[in-house]
Amino acid sequence: MLIKTLPVGQLETNCYVVTDENALVCAVIDPGDESNTILDYIEDNKLSCKAILITHAHFDHVSAVNAMLEATGAELYMCEKDLELAKTGASGRFTPPENTHFYKDGDEV
Repeated sequence: MLIKTLPVGQLETNCYVVTDENALVCAVIDPGDESNTILDYIEDNKLSCKAILITHAHFDHVSAVNAMLEATGAELYMCEKDLELAKTGASGRFTPPENTHFYKDGDEV
């Protein structure tokens, strides 16, 4: 397993790309606001992104989520409590899709 840290966005939020090097699949954690930087890394390393996970729905962690979902076809995982942030606009341009998976206390990712 390989974990790549990419500082993204104006606040240089840490985005993590967690890769299974044998299967060439990855998950992206907190894509921030630079989908192109992340997508370039994924493409350059010939990876297939299967999941996008967010730790919380503040704009500096989620602004690139929708672009990432569209570009990769990955599934989104987040805490259901953060839906309210998205609905009020506190998450910027982020809109969780209908098929979002929600994790809760005690889940293992």
